[in-house]
Amino acid sequence: MEKSDWNSIEKYKFESKVAPYLQEEVASVQHRSRLALHSLSCGMRPERSWSQPNRAIDITFQDPVDYARSCIIPNQMFELCNPLNTSIYNCKFNRQGCMLLVTTQDRIHLLGCSNGMLVPKKTFAGSSIHWTITDADISSDNQMIAHSSLNPNIDLFNVRTGECSSTICVSPAEEPLQFNFFKIFSLKFSGDSKTLLCGTGYVSKAQTAMLKTVDLGSGGKIVEDIRAHSNDINYVQFVDRDHNGIFLSGSDDGLIKLWDVRALGLFKKPAGVFSGHFSGVTSLDSREDNRYFISNSKDQTLRLWDLRMRFDEASDDAPVKQLNFDYRKDGINDSTIQRICELADKQKEKGRFVQYFKGHSVYKTLIRCKISPIATTGGRFAYTGSYDSKIFVYDLLTGQTAAVYRQKDSAIIRDCAWHPKKQVVISTNFRGAINAWGTDSSTTCPSVQEKSQETRMDIE
Repeated sequence: MEKSDWNSIEKYKFESKVAPYLQEEVASVQHRSRLALHSLSCGMRPERSWSQPNRAIDITFQDPVDYARSCIIPNQMFELCNPLNTSIYNCKFNRQGCMLLVTTQDRIHLLGCSNGMLVPKKTFAGSSIHWTITDADISSDNQMIAHSSLNPNIDLFNVRTGECSSTICVSPAEEPLQFNFFKIFSLKFSGDSKTLLCGTGYVSKAQTAMLKTVDLGSGGKIVEDIRAHSNDINYVQFVDRDHNGIFLSGSDDGLIKLWDVRALGLFKKPAGVFSGHFSGVTSLDSREDNRYFISNSKDQTLRLWDLRMRFDEASDDAPVKQLNFDYRKDGINDSTIQRICELADKQKEKGRFVQYFKGHSVYKTLIRCKISPIATTGGRFAYTGSYDSKIFVYDLLTGQTAAVYRQKDSAIIRDCAWHPKKQVVISTNFRGAINAWGTDSSTTCPSVQEKSQETRMDIE
């Protein structure tokens, strides 16, 4: 595919599969992005506790003119002062961008974003943790935080008081509470904050992994109990958070399934199946346009899917042979990755998915992937952490690698978060570091004040 400058972005197509409105939407956001970046540069104040940009950090742009000079994505790292000195597993902004949620093995840290400051606000201690907090989410109304662990319990915390308001057990009523056998790997609040969606590990007695929807208004009643996958469900995601009846699940069986609670039927069948990954799915994210979503996998690829390109569960075309390896201990050699790419090219030709990306490493832990914000980038980019201490930013329009951010620490980046309204990406790693990636468009660089416990950022 020929390169083009920003002004000819409309020439980019995924072989005519991506809707034209997506390109128009991204082009129209250019002006808003530059305004946001100007606000970012004006709002940074040198007296607070950003560090100087780490010039030893290597950042590679696929096309410096297209990406760096247009300032469409962050291109410079600033270190934040107070590392947590323990592995950070999850990192996300709330929908308004005024709070940052960070989780370690047994703690949830809530940082407030106000008046240009990123400051510690509250710390919540998990009450029923087995090994680690696997996932956490904050409700859209900012009233509740929920977390899961490798057991059947979901803890709900009141954001205002910091106390655990309730614990919901989602294990089947006929089974005893078995902390070592019933696990929850992922959960999400619905947009109205009334429903909690969660995905479980494989339950031996039921011989399936389950999806549960919990009605918070009725005290934690389980509304839907779906036998969904033949292996652990690693991630769940609403297609559109404002419509809580349609969601996705990604599993270690290599499949992604689309669910519509209005059309489950007697046997609770999915509305569609997305097949193509050669190993377990570790993460999902939706563009929330009812068309596109992305997935990360242990087969070392990130893929872009079209919700209209789905298979029926009973279709002979759906299954794909899975690689037999343990990603926690073993790796995939270069020849196997090359073979995966060759097969993926054939799948793409048959219309299984829109595009795939490679370069990042998915080992040891369930590496997360996300789509960049609509408000500042038009949802143009997918970004993911990596086992090799990098963040990869992929361009969903061109199919190319837009940028690679390299940390100085040799620690796994499991999760990162792009601010919903600003050109700032927060990265976290397994050494407890919290770093910010911004732009070099500011005229002065902030310095560190050792006594300050607050971190200056324009991310309110």
